[in-house]
Amino acid sequence: MSTLRKDFLKTVTEISKLIEGLDEAEIFSIHKRKWTGEKWPMVKWIQINTIAPYKSARTKIRRWKKTF
Repeated sequence: MSTLRKDFLKTVTEISKLIEGLDEAEIFSIHKRKWTGEKWPMVKWIQINTIAPYKSARTKIRRWKKTF
């Protein structure tokens, strides 16, 4: 297995452990952590910093493939 893949799996594991260590109120309520601000709950921050970039890239790659 490549180093990049190992690093990726390690990061996924760390993020999963972080999330599992939180209760639902921390994850889904607004302003449970100071850094999340007044607008979004922690779950939104997790989503835009983990899942969203891959979804965006997948969409762009599919669009690019259709042009060729």
